Amino acid sequence: MILPDIFSALIVTFACFGGFRLGMRRSFTRLGCLFIFAFAGFLLSDIIASCLYNSDFSFLNIKIQGLRLRTFPGLLRALVAVNFPEYSAYVNDAYFLNLTILKFSKAILKIPCFLLWMLLSVPIIDGLFFKKMFQGSQEKISEKIMAAAVGCIHGLVLLMFVLSPLNGINQIKSALENEPVRNNGHVAMSLSGNSVFDGLFKTHYKNEGVAFRKDLESIMSLREASDPGILLTVLEKAEATELLAPAIIEIFLLSKDTAVNEKLIKELKAVSYRKEIPRLNNAYKLFRGLDFDEFPEIDGSIIKAIADELNACKIIDILFPHLIFDFFPELSEYIKADINGIAWTREIQIYARIYELLEPIERTFDEFMKCSEEDVLEALDLLFSSDLYKRNEEIIIELFMENILPENLRNLEFTAIKESEITNAYLFASFLYKHGFFSKEFTYTNFLTDENIERIITHICESDLLVKNIDKILPILFSKSSLNINVIILPALDWKSSEGRAELRRFFEFLRLFSNNQKHKKEVLFYTESFLRKKEISSLVYLNGDKIISHFIAGFFGKGFSLSHSVAWDSEEGRNEIMNLVRIYREFARTDLIYAKSLKKISDKNLTSIGNVLHESALFRKNFNEILKSLLRNLSLGWELECEFDEPTEEEVVRLLFALKAMSEIKTEADIFKLSSKEIDAALSSNTIVEVLKQYLHDLERDGHLCINIDESEWKEELRNFLFALKRLSEKKQNFGMKNFDLNIIHFLTTGNEGEESNDLSLILKSKILTDTIISKIKDLEKNRNTGEGIFIINVRDEDWIDDSSDRPGELRNFVRGIQIIYRKLNIDLNNPAIHREKLKEISAGTEDTNGDGVIDDNDDNELREIIKSKILADTIIFLLYEEVIKS
Repeated sequence: MILPDIFSALIVTFACFGGFRLGMRRSFTRLGCLFIFAFAGFLLSDIIASCLYNSDFSFLNIKIQGLRLRTFPGLLRALVAVNFPEYSAYVNDAYFLNLTILKFSKAILKIPCFLLWMLLSVPIIDGLFFKKMFQGSQEKISEKIMAAAVGCIHGLVLLMFVLSPLNGINQIKSALENEPVRNNGHVAMSLSGNSVFDGLFKTHYKNEGVAFRKDLESIMSLREASDPGILLTVLEKAEATELLAPAIIEIFLLSKDTAVNEKLIKELKAVSYRKEIPRLNNAYKLFRGLDFDEFPEIDGSIIKAIADELNACKIIDILFPHLIFDFFPELSEYIKADINGIAWTREIQIYARIYELLEPIERTFDEFMKCSEEDVLEALDLLFSSDLYKRNEEIIIELFMENILPENLRNLEFTAIKESEITNAYLFASFLYKHGFFSKEFTYTNFLTDENIERIITHICESDLLVKNIDKILPILFSKSSLNINVIILPALDWKSSEGRAELRRFFEFLRLFSNNQKHKKEVLFYTESFLRKKEISSLVYLNGDKIISHFIAGFFGKGFSLSHSVAWDSEEGRNEIMNLVRIYREFARTDLIYAKSLKKISDKNLTSIGNVLHESALFRKNFNEILKSLLRNLSLGWELECEFDEPTEEEVVRLLFALKAMSEIKTEADIFKLSSKEIDAALSSNTIVEVLKQYLHDLERDGHLCINIDESEWKEELRNFLFALKRLSEKKQNFGMKNFDLNIIHFLTTGNEGEESNDLSLILKSKILTDTIISKIKDLEKNRNTGEGIFIINVRDEDWIDDSSDRPGELRNFVRGIQIIYRKLNIDLNNPAIHREKLKEISAGTEDTNGDGVIDDNDDNELREIIKSKILADTIIFLLYEEVIKS
């Protein structure tokens, strides 16, 4: 046992002996005096500590963590700066930190003051009873033994009053030095406990006692802590929560360059940290458990639980403006307005409830619109009650537009509007969404019933926001119809007036007329009939007439098409023309042309009806040439219209439609030859098509493909013969065409000769163009006696080429028959012909018995007789023989 324990044992022994000598009554009196002195010590130590608070104790030469004690507040400030360097800049200015240091310093000074007082009390008390102790007591021995026990208690109590503070000081020093607590084997000091020390080393704040000893070790552990959760856990368990929490918060605010004024100090004092820190800790634990990468799939009940915990924390209103950007740094890009003075507990509740209401949505307009109207309206009411929203209205609306609204709604102007207007805009969007406006299958014809038109008008006209953006709303509405117009011209109207409402009604009644979906045919016909009966046209229609007509024309004739003649749409003529166009559209729908998009499936009766309504349109008649040019381009044949036609008659329009129907499947020149006789007649019934074909054939003539010498009166019949002849030629040889006329085709033609069932040549010779072209091709092969080029000797009069009226074959027929015989024998290519004299010997000349009857007569083969019926071939053979004789 070491010296302090021996000394403690001696004190207890002396106290027992003194009690034995004093007797029971005096021992109790002495013990009472000890308690009185101790009680007085507790009282006086607090007073003395307050007086010695700023005294200089440097003479004691005490050092803690290498820092010398001068004044207790100075030492404590230095310890804070050393152990928490991030706080060092604020140690002198922090109100709550210095308040804590003051309380802590006084609590420490109370310990030596109390010890000194108790040490002084021992001689005083024993001096009062010293004489009595030597005189002894006359009590019985049993009472003296009891008195000795009271004396022992006196000694133990005295030791507790002295050693407990010393033991506590040892623990404080170990905590401040960041070392484990050491008792150095002092049994008496360990047994003295901490009750007396805790009674001294404490303070009172907010009507509660604060024992510092229990908090020192956990406070010092914060030096290495970086997680706010550790800090909150320490503060939750600390005795000095009400002192430490505002001190830490104050330093945090100072680190954020926040002025801690009297008002803020008063607010920090008013917070019940004992109640709020546990709630903050619970909220933080829930928050740390969230995975924001899964937003917005986070469970709304967790958000609500966090909000409920924070709702009971007044400190949030003070801290949140400074914490929000630490926890959500991306918000600093969006929240620009001053956020101080906002009741953040209320704001958190608002946005937690909004999240709960809209929890199923992702950041898309489609998901947003799937929420029930009741939930969204409640969410909007909550949003509008938010101070954060009111201060950052523009940026919040901008975020909403960028992340939620579809692209075609993002250019709406949402600034400086009432909160009710946003609600109205949502209800309008919700109404459109419920009716499929934002889906690809949406059609106005199905949507714009009379009832829905009235609802749309009510939504627009009762909303300042929608009226203000009507120049953007109407193009959006246009975009979902067949009339996709981006920019529209607005009339100068008060849209909220009865006239403005009527204007919108007429506009939507026009908009619903158009649908390319055949399942809405019944509605289209009903609405067009109603429109034509009312004869009311919206000024939005005729002010944007050119754009509307251009859109329709682009749909039928392609984007490159433009009108050469237009009308003033706001004039009587223009209004009548709009009605005519609606009649045309109705007829297109009634006859299924707009759905089939092919004249082939339209009956002749319906074509006649379409032609009649087209002719009624002055716009159609005046732009007939441009329309015809576009139709010809769509045939992909390279046909161009160079001449200008007068306005067509009603009969010609109908015939043209019949012609176009017959030619509707023509994509290439070869398709022309597939036309039936009926289709050819239908095509040629139109004077317009006849003129187009004439122009095309003349173009081929200029390019050297055809020879044309036709009187105007003969053209229609000639075209019929020409097309029938080409049709026959294309059947004889694949890939035959007007631009690649191959003279070798004559090898495959039938000529009506014996043994042939058909007479192709007669059909071809009905076409003067083809006849002249073939003759021209043959003449191109005439032998030039100067150059030696060519092969045929041609000396035929023009009138001899064709069969005469007496059925005498003409030269062309004889030439074809002769060439066919030579081709079979000599395989001549008429594009590059050559006749070899030696091979001519292979042609039979009636000089051999070819039938085996032993007699040479007319019944034997005589191919030469058929060949020389052609003057060209006869002269050519004679020339070849002559050359042979000359050479020999």
